[in-house]
Amino acid sequence: MAITTSQVRDLLLPGLNNIFSQYDTLPAEWGDIFEVSDSDMQTERDVEMKLLGLASQRAEGAGTTFEDMGERYVSTYRHIGIALGYVMTKFAIRDNLYKSQFNPNTTALRHSLQQTKEVYAAAVLNNASSSSYLGGDGQPLLSVLHPIDVGVVANTPVVQAELNETSLQDALIAVRRFKDAAGLRVLIRAETMVIPPELQFVASRLMSSELRVGTADNDINAVRKLSFLNGGYKINDFLTNTKSWFIRTDVKKSLRHFKRDPVESDMFVDFTTDNLLVKATERYSFGWSNFRGIYGNMP
Repeated sequence: MAITTSQVRDLLLPGLNNIFSQYDTLPAEWGDIFEVSDSDMQTERDVEMKLLGLASQRAEGAGTTFEDMGERYVSTYRHIGIALGYVMTKFAIRDNLYKSQFNPNTTALRHSLQQTKEVYAAAVLNNASSSSYLGGDGQPLLSVLHPIDVGVVANTPVVQAELNETSLQDALIAVRRFKDAAGLRVLIRAETMVIPPELQFVASRLMSSELRVGTADNDINAVRKLSFLNGGYKINDFLTNTKSWFIRTDVKKSLRHFKRDPVESDMFVDFTTDNLLVKATERYSFGWSNFRGIYGNMP
């Protein structure tokens, strides 16, 4: 649909005092969650390898136990194409008396593509417990049943909990008890909390207070004293569950963003209509390979 003079009729007449349409844009929030990699393929794949488990006790004269190593779960990233554009008639461009205040260009398109990327990125967390969005191990991102060779590992509690001192401590302990595919303990630490705007005041009290929150006891704030979550908390404006909260760990290449094609913009004038056509495109993917990169609650 073309932007015609009828859609910008007030811009064709003198006397306008102000035209408002642009606002300050949000910073890129998806970077607090995802690790970025470039891609030159249609799809990308990550595979989890199972190494050796615990050693076995061997009786005198008995043989050594041998274990297998090999692939377990494959995560696939399929890049999606994003595009947006607009058409403006020659008359609407030529007759606009306020070009310095309203002159549609690629800036608006880039803003739209930027916020579209935030929506797709946040969708990974917004659907973290959905059975319609399964990872390579056949489980959603947040699950109590992530399979390993010797059982399961949970990166969410059985009963979802709102953010408070007890639930935060339980989450930090659970991260500390993560295991690898063979069932061995691994060195994984909590780095950053990701929250919706509604929880910023709760998070600030829990992480910044010198003493425990909501109690008259003269106890230290253990989360702060023991230097947990050195990355602080990050607000994500695109989380749809206002009570959800997540702990991002230091596991590398777990939640991933692949950039296939960067933002490209183009414009041309149609020979027949003299309409100006402007478009912008981009291609990328968001997803997760290793559930140990995050612990979450979605009450």
